[in-house]
Formats: sequence, structure tokens, C-alpha cells
Amino acid sequence: MDSLLQQLPDSLDAEQRQQVGQLLQNYQDIFSTGTYDMGRTNLVEHDINTGNHPPIRQGLWRHPIAHLNVIDEQVRELVRNDLIEPAAGPWTANVVLVRKKDGTYRLCVDYRALNAVTYQDTYPLPHIDTCLGSMDGATWFSTLTYDPGTTTFRSATETRTRQRSSPEEDAFGTRSYRSGSQQRQASSSV
Repeated sequence: MDSLLQQLPDSLDAEQRQQVGQLLQNYQDIFSTGTYDMGRTNLVEHDINTGNHPPIRQGLWRHPIAHLNVIDEQVRELVRNDLIEPAAGPWTANVVLVRKKDGTYRLCVDYRALNAVTYQDTYPLPHIDTCLGSMDGATWFSTLTYDPGTTTFRSATETRTRQRSSPEEDAFGTRSYRSGSQQRQASSSV
């Protein structure tokens, strides 16, 4: 929380800084404190509707030897943090390492084939003027970024079989679904 307080604009006076500090203190449980600190909800279960499409089983891709330790370490951390579990089933997708700006790697799952056969349950987005109009009278606005990876939904049992990935010879299924992941076309973060 201290780092958030230090990033407040200089234009805030002492009373406003105290109000923001109190707000952050009151809601500190909703902020992520680390890479694997992802909130979860039991209010809904994530389900992937593929209709009657037969299972898609991608063949295992070869990874550069230099990447194998990175993949193994990230998979171990995901298992340790109860985000994935060993799995078996007819659906399989490959993992991909994507280099981030800081030079480290993000472990992703290539769900393009699954996305292609998934029923897209779309809904209309509200007009931006309606959203802005609903804030009439508000005095505080936040630019805190919502990270889709910080909210996870429990995956329905049937869906877990579709979210199976194979980093090497072992296969893992997601226990939780990160909000926003399904729509990422090139690859989805685990």
C-alpha cells in the first residue's frame, strides 16, 4: 500500500492523501500482493460451450532446451498455488513462453483452436457517454488498472477437460479461469 500512496499526484493536499490512505487501508484485501495472489469467487463457475464439436488434441510442441526449466518452474508455482492440477482428458492445448518487456517469460496456453470452436456469448457494451454520465457528481476518479488475472472463477468440471495443457509430457488442467483469458486470440495466460 505504501507504494500506491507514494504514487499519488502532488496536487493532493494532506487531507486528501489521508482519505486515499484510509480508503486503501479499508479495502486492502482486494489488492493483489504478488504474482499468484489472485482473488477467487465462488459465485459463478466458468464454462466453455463447444456444442457438439469433437475434442481438439494438439500434438506436443518441442520447446528450446533453455526454456524447459522456465516452463517447469512456472508450472510448479501454478500447482503450488492451486491454480492448475494434473489432468487427463481428450482436449489438449500447448503451452507457449512469451517474453515480457522486462526480459522474463510469461507462460501462456495456445487456446486458438479451442476459441475457434467455442460459442461466443456476446453482449452489447454500453455507450461511453452513459458510463461517464453515471458518474455525475463524483469527485474522485481512479486510474488503478484492473488486471484480468486478479479475478478467477472456478472452472466447471467439464470445462476443465477443455482447458488441459501439456507443457511437456505431463498434462495440467486449470482449476480456475482468469477473467478475460478466453478472448485473447493469440494465446491465453495460464
